[in-house]
Amino acid sequence: MEKNHHNNTGICWQYLIKQKKAKAKNKTQFNYKGFIPEVKEIEISIAKQFILEYEWLGNMGSANYYYGLFFGNHLASVVCFSNSVSPKAYTNLLGIKHNEILLLCRGATAHWAPDWAPSKLISKTLKLIKNKYNIKVVVAYADPEAGEIGYIYQASNFYYWGLTNPGGSKKYKINGEIMHSRKVHRLFGTRKAEVLKKIDKNYSAIATFPKHRYIYFTCNSYTKKLLMEKIKNLIKPYPKKDK
Repeated sequence: MEKNHHNNTGICWQYLIKQKKAKAKNKTQFNYKGFIPEVKEIEISIAKQFILEYEWLGNMGSANYYYGLFFGNHLASVVCFSNSVSPKAYTNLLGIKHNEILLLCRGATAHWAPDWAPSKLISKTLKLIKNKYNIKVVVAYADPEAGEIGYIYQASNFYYWGLTNPGGSKKYKINGEIMHSRKVHRLFGTRKAEVLKKIDKNYSAIATFPKHRYIYFTCNSYTKKLLMEKIKNLIKPYPKKDK
């Protein structure tokens, strides 16, 4: 699902999509009132169909855990997690194992859902994955290129860890799909231009810009205290959009 990856409005991409859907005459404006919200693990096929309606990058990334917030049979919000979170950077800094860290890599909410739906879903899933997978840390990113600040993570009580340093890294657009450099290397064994041109003569390399980074501790209070001590100098006030 290809998209234009230059959001010049300054408004969150998903917000724009939800506005468009809300105005569409053929879209059902479901009334969630009277239903008790329920969070449960869902299949990738359900998550993918939902996420790709709203996702800025137009793909599911490396997600392998999927949860949804339902009102009755109506899916209101989806969040996805991945094991791939630059393991060396986090394990070296925090001193924990790679399988104790997850990346909150995708999320979207229906245009008709209440404003609190995504933070409700995230808060509930953080408890579920902690108990099921023994996770200690969850990392999430907000992309300024998509007009994102990370207000949902702020509402979910994540700590703000400042902007990332891309260090000259790139994403690649191959056959209409935007891919992280790691995925390109995993699929094709290289990121060399001469090889990628044989796969897609119109392929392109896209510069990666800094993203807002958030972190949440799902571990017990004692372990959280120890981990926080290691990164306390990196924690910053929440960013806000310029008025």
